Amino acid sequence: MVLGVDVGGTKVAVAAVDGVTATHRREHGTLTQSSDALLDGVEHVVREVMREAGEPEAIGVGVPSQIEFATGTVDTSVNIPLTGVPLREELGRRFGVPVFVDNDANCAALAEAHIVGERHLVMLTLGTGVGGGVVIDGMIFRGAHGLGAELGHIAINSDGPPCPGNCPNRGCLEAYCSGQALERDATELASDKPDSPLAARLDSDGRITSHELEAAADEGDEDALLLLDNFARMLGIGISN
Repeated sequence: MVLGVDVGGTKVAVAAVDGVTATHRREHGTLTQSSDALLDGVEHVVREVMREAGEPEAIGVGVPSQIEFATGTVDTSVNIPLTGVPLREELGRRFGVPVFVDNDANCAALAEAHIVGERHLVMLTLGTGVGGGVVIDGMIFRGAHGLGAELGHIAINSDGPPCPGNCPNRGCLEAYCSGQALERDATELASDKPDSPLAARLDSDGRITSHELEAAADEGDEDALLLLDNFARMLGIGISN
């Protein structure tokens, strides 16, 4: 049994994993005030699962960051404060078991390949940003510098909006098909149409959250459905590329 740890921009999820079966799943909000706070939060959830599932043989950690895989050090991290943190070393010290750290989309792609029994697989992960993972002959493709599968940053419109993440592109997939992009577009549309039902969903910070946009679409709101149609069209272009 090993522990799988998914550190995201909004939550930390941990489960005990045996083969392709995950049990004792626990989630807590991600503490993003500082690197130390985030690591303490991760440790709290991991120990909560360990109390129920027992001592793991190893811990695997996926983070939405660019990783130097050989050392488990975070090179860059946009949505959570981990840039420069030797994550494998730090978590290994805290738990006393082998720790492996990788980009979360790489982890997702490798897991999916195992679950469906495929040796070759391409995956897009849609969340706060857009991640990508490529499995070739059962192995994660990393490229020369570990960034070989950053599929969220392929450009699909050279005149499009700037990337909301840490990349210099305009009109990349993440600029259209991420949670950040959806909230940006929904907020702009609601602000332009102050008498619309969508505008009534603006929060105290003057923005539309992705959850509110989804709720509006479920209720048949035409503006919300238009935004999701555009999201789907751009995602289709990215997948075909």
